[in-house]
Formats: sequence, C-alpha cells, structure tokens
Amino acid sequence: MNEVERKKALTLIYRHTSRDYKGHLNGEKSILVLRTGGTTLVPLTALTDEEIARDLPHAQKCEEKRLAKKVSAKKRPDSEPHCSEELPPGWAICEARGDYD
Repeated sequence: MNEVERKKALTLIYRHTSRDYKGHLNGEKSILVLRTGGTTLVPLTALTDEEIARDLPHAQKCEEKRLAKKVSAKKRPDSEPHCSEELPPGWAICEARGDYD
C-alpha cells in the first residue's frame, strides 16, 4: 500500500469509527485497537498494515452507504423548499428555512 492509499484508508477508518472509540492523543487522531493484552489507544499513523486491512472493508462499506444516502437526498423532489403564493413577500424564504413562527 503506497502512502496516498494508506492516508485515504486511515481517513476512512477514522471517519467511520464510533466517537466512543476515537479521539486525539498528543494532537494526533487516534483510535482504540485490540492488541495483545487488551485495547489500547493508537495514533492512526501507528496502525499496522494488518489492522488497516481488518478495519478498511467495514469503513468502505459505511462510506458507500453514506454517499448513496447523500445522492438520494439530492434526487428527492420533496427535499426542495416550496414557496406558497399566499404568504407575504419574504415569508417564502423563512418557510423554506423553517425559521418563522
């Protein structure tokens, strides 16, 4: 795995790791990893190739679902704001944003 692929893989793994199992350690993004002796907080840059290979398929699957959901939300016609002609000028914008009383 070259450096670019590794960086993308680490980004995906971090993105799709539950917030309960990730954080920052000395300013570096880190995740909890099961290693001999128990779980330990490991900086992403210190993950082994085996750990990346183990976690990457799940992260890729989650990323596919996230992107599919994002695309389907754009295609839904009901997601576009509608304006009512009965409302006074300016209210249509408020209705689209949902910030009127």
